[in-house]
Amino acid sequence: MNKKVIQMVRYLQRDGAWVRGERLSAQFGVSTRQIRNYVSAANTSGCLISSSEKGYRLLDMNPSFRMLLDAEDNPESRLKRLLLVLLFSSEPEDIFTFSEQFYVSVPTMEADLQKLRRVLREYALEIVRERDLVWISGAEKNKRRLLCNYCYAEQRNEYLANRTSFFPQDAAKEISLRQAVREKLLEQGIFANDYSLGNIALYLAVSAERICAGFQVEASGQLMPDAFNRIDLAVTALAAYMSLHFSLSLSEAETQALREVLIQQVSLLDYTKISPDNLNEFVEEKYCAITREIMDQVKQFYHIECFDGDFYVRFTLHIRNIFTRQQGGFFTRRFLDDSLKVAYPIAHDISVFIAQILSKNYGAKISDDEVTCIAFHICSCVYDYSKNRISAVFIYESYYDFFRKTAEVVAQRFSEDLFIKHTVSISDYLPSVYHADLLISTVDAPLPEPCVLIHPFPQKQDFAAIQTQIKKIRQKKERDLVSKTFLSYFNRDFFLRSTQSDSHALIRQMCAQVIDQQYATEDFTQRVLLRETMADTAFGTVAMPHALSFSTLKSFLSVAICDPPILWGHSAKKVQLVILIGTNSKERRTFSRIMDLLIEVVSDAANVAELERCENYDAFIDRFFSMLLED
Repeated sequence: MNKKVIQMVRYLQRDGAWVRGERLSAQFGVSTRQIRNYVSAANTSGCLISSSEKGYRLLDMNPSFRMLLDAEDNPESRLKRLLLVLLFSSEPEDIFTFSEQFYVSVPTMEADLQKLRRVLREYALEIVRERDLVWISGAEKNKRRLLCNYCYAEQRNEYLANRTSFFPQDAAKEISLRQAVREKLLEQGIFANDYSLGNIALYLAVSAERICAGFQVEASGQLMPDAFNRIDLAVTALAAYMSLHFSLSLSEAETQALREVLIQQVSLLDYTKISPDNLNEFVEEKYCAITREIMDQVKQFYHIECFDGDFYVRFTLHIRNIFTRQQGGFFTRRFLDDSLKVAYPIAHDISVFIAQILSKNYGAKISDDEVTCIAFHICSCVYDYSKNRISAVFIYESYYDFFRKTAEVVAQRFSEDLFIKHTVSISDYLPSVYHADLLISTVDAPLPEPCVLIHPFPQKQDFAAIQTQIKKIRQKKERDLVSKTFLSYFNRDFFLRSTQSDSHALIRQMCAQVIDQQYATEDFTQRVLLRETMADTAFGTVAMPHALSFSTLKSFLSVAICDPPILWGHSAKKVQLVILIGTNSKERRTFSRIMDLLIEVVSDAANVAELERCENYDAFIDRFFSMLLED
């Protein structure tokens, strides 16, 4: 596309109002006739520019054109735009023409294509090149999955809201595609959460765009399960909707593909009507047994006791859905990005542990996307569990039962920060029996510290005093954990600045160091690499490889600073800091907090940038320690 077309659209976008043709002509040094040609070219490439006696005004543009506007300054947008051009090209594209269109050199374009190859590999697609011609080879279903998950994921809501910019023949109608999907499903008694509704709506919009461009899903020849009659009716209703509002007739292969998407995304059971008491009426006992076995192992392995009856209902339904989908050869699609892995690493690690059980004991195929969905369920419980609440003993002077109201008020007021472990009268209190992080007393008597004396009917200053003590206790716990446990995991022998270009080679090098020092057994390397194949451990510019089991001989943290950055695993993230984690089984109770502390430091890009500049072990530890203790 002519560069001045892009510049003109950018100019109209910045102005936002009507701009006369003469002004555009003077701005870009061309005739008004040429301006009309530019407008025509923009409108046929995804823009909606209105023309009148007032001049020209930009009304809308699709995500593809918006990516093109950003491509000059943003390499990631250029990659997505390049990918979109290849996906929507009916013929092979010339790499030299590409370099001219994107205003980059041929070597830069070659590098971009190499990056795209790594992205496409996750979707069973590949870039084929013959001399100067390139194209994308692979199944149409996988191309649509790529469009939904990679190209349009961040712009999903905008894409659906501005769907009419892709289908100008329907531009006068304002139809909510998501709402239409919801209605058609509910008509058949089918249930889908908001994530799934978004996925289905996006798939339909992308399919419409692809079909309009002349691309059809190939017939798969896959046998479909017979237990989805209601889904068949929903598919028929959605196909009729597409025909009415998009003027598209779905082929048999297209309807089968839509059916597969619904099987992956929806449920035939209304979970709001299911409770722990009636779960067996809705779900076969074998799935209840699988859930119990999995969660028993999780509790035994991670020492986490936070999974209530409601969780078991939701998770049993999810386990059932996993096996139901896989009976038909279908797999879930990701509805969350890596932010959950970064924010709650213990939930993600438990999910990988569960995936291993499902794979090993039941032959289930658990993808990265499925691990993310499992993590979402786990996080619903671990989130509350990991709030790091402190324990308290409430001490009172017995006078009828007035103390109960005071204890309830304190418990409710600080429910996010503490839990009352014991409620005991001053006459019955024994420090050796009733111990906790904090004493809260309505009795002015000599008591062990830390202790807060409050009024029997607490005032504002009493609540402030309790909050102050909570803060002090947390800070002390943090410092104790850092000084006594966390920093003892580091070892100057396990610090290196690496120039490795292969992530697995670096893992082997770091594992060899700890094995040689008898911190881990010979099979440690294999177990760490196995964990990486399940779901790589990179997020942002940091990777934290570890084995799935707590079975090292000693606990340790091994550090590698990568210069230059290393492409990590199948995600191909550019990683600059690698922390290899080994935890002994006797210390697995502290593993969750250790992970939290690590994440608090390395999730901050500024912290990582500082740590990368550390030339030696002492400088790294000094800076890391100060980061841990910063408020």
